[in-house]
Amino acid sequence: MSSFYVCKNVDDDVRKSSASGGIFVALAKFIINRGGLVYGAAFDDNFKGVSHVLIRSLSDLDRIRGSKYVFSKIGQVYHGIKENLEVGKLVLFSGTPCQVAGLKNFLKKDYIGLICVDIVCHGVADKRIYDFYLDYLERKYNSIITYLTFRDKSESWRNSDIVIKFKNGDEIREKGSVNAFMQGFISNLYIRKSCTMCKYKKFLSKSDLTLGDFWGSTELKDYSNDDYGTSIVAVHTQKGYNIFNGILGELKDVREVDENTGYVFNDSYKKVAVPHPKSNYFYEHYQEKDFNLLVASLLVETPKVDSLRRKVYISFKRVLVKSLERLHLKTLILSFYNSFLILEDYLYRITHKNPKVVGILKTLEYIKNNHCSVVRYGDGEFKFVLGMETWFQPTSFELRSALKKILLSDNSNVIVCLMPMFGNLGQYEQGEIQFWTSFNIMHRKDCYKYLNRNKTYYNSFISRCYMPYKDKSITKSCFNLWKEIWNEKDLLIVEGAKTRLGVGNDLFDNVKSIKRILAPNTNAFSLIDRLFSEVKKYSKNHLVLLALGPTATVLAYRLALEGFWAIDIGHIDIEYEWYIRNAKEKIAIPNKYVIEAKNGKNVSEFSDPIYNGQIVASFENTVL
Repeated sequence: MSSFYVCKNVDDDVRKSSASGGIFVALAKFIINRGGLVYGAAFDDNFKGVSHVLIRSLSDLDRIRGSKYVFSKIGQVYHGIKENLEVGKLVLFSGTPCQVAGLKNFLKKDYIGLICVDIVCHGVADKRIYDFYLDYLERKYNSIITYLTFRDKSESWRNSDIVIKFKNGDEIREKGSVNAFMQGFISNLYIRKSCTMCKYKKFLSKSDLTLGDFWGSTELKDYSNDDYGTSIVAVHTQKGYNIFNGILGELKDVREVDENTGYVFNDSYKKVAVPHPKSNYFYEHYQEKDFNLLVASLLVETPKVDSLRRKVYISFKRVLVKSLERLHLKTLILSFYNSFLILEDYLYRITHKNPKVVGILKTLEYIKNNHCSVVRYGDGEFKFVLGMETWFQPTSFELRSALKKILLSDNSNVIVCLMPMFGNLGQYEQGEIQFWTSFNIMHRKDCYKYLNRNKTYYNSFISRCYMPYKDKSITKSCFNLWKEIWNEKDLLIVEGAKTRLGVGNDLFDNVKSIKRILAPNTNAFSLIDRLFSEVKKYSKNHLVLLALGPTATVLAYRLALEGFWAIDIGHIDIEYEWYIRNAKEKIAIPNKYVIEAKNGKNVSEFSDPIYNGQIVASFENTVL
């Protein structure tokens, strides 16, 4: 169980130059003085980004002190930490809760020499907007930025200034409550989408210590408050207790408090950020309007009464639900509500023309005969179009815009494939019917906004020709057509690092050659430009097959515009594995990443000389 302490660094100069109470400096000194290493977030040379770096000496500590409200690139840091831990080094890693969780997942075991420290995290700003803001300032002041800090405390800790200096001598000094970038960030106007779905609130990152601002110092009886900054430290593990006890000589005004007292006025440790209601409008217009004026116009129109109204509504809803539960009416009302939604969707469907989607066999025959490139849309791609995201791929403005644009494409060299699930679902298995009925109820209206319902779409289930169907009699013909498409072709496969298309089966036994480019299993879209450039190194005689979720849709389209024959092939290999096993449900496949099956993501290490020889490039561990 965690314990909570408020405290300060004994060195007031350290506190004045730290974000809050200077506790991280004491921790880092403790590690370095014992021959250990410290990893933390540092601004890049031009302040246009933040990356995690290794610090070996006290003289370099300033690089990783202070707040940076943009996500820090990890790069190869996790690998470096593992190498140092393996040789017995003492290591302190500091980062956001998700970065600590990422390190723990990467290491797969606990090391006695590793201390993990995370922060009370509000979330981080979209780096694209951060970069745009700095470019905006450099254009406005006609000079490059030479210094930036988000938490200058020279006037007051509680009204920390953002200070930006330029090469020509100009300087911006604004309170956080006034600065446009900080206000837009705090209001979640452009907070990173993944932060709005954070899984690591309430100290779930498995860190040893959590550091944050203690804003309640004036509320704590008889507690010294000099406005230089006070920290709250949550200690979670025995290692955390050991190192905290080890730095007590560097601290003053240490007092144990309960959780509620420690996090008064600072509940970001448990609350997930909610996107600003005008966030989409901001993204649509930030490039064409003055940044400061746009932010101000959007935030000034957010009346506090809306927040009050929402709180009253939520409270009323909670009381209503509890009352219904006591009266045993909740289930009945939910049943009526679900029936209403089903009826509403039915009425919408019969009064609005469904998109026309041709059959699987006709789609495959068209691909074979016309050598056309293929982009596919399923529920995942539409969720990104509608502004949502998944655990394996954060959304972004670029991804959403590209998917929307491609969906309406009329390029004759590219066919747009759509899931055939907006019409009658009688031919599908019960699980599919339930899933797609629910999807249509929630999203049909929004999906139709982005479809040309006078257009004929091809069938995205060309990659799902076995498991979804009750009658599987056409499955064999589908796979035979696929094999005809790549018969005697040179394949260039772009896939997730553990996807391993065709490995262990005969799917590609009739091809001339195979080359593979490996991408990360998660957030592959962050590398789309590098993947695109890598594919372009090879001859256009190759048939390019892509299995990368929504990234494959966008990449296939971009490659098609460059004259490549590119097919977003999706789940075809796993469907084939289930088919040759006569599987009745979605099962895990040895040595392959099967996202939809129980234990399907637990893929063991794999080494095969033929497969390894086909890999021409790997971005598996590349992080942007």
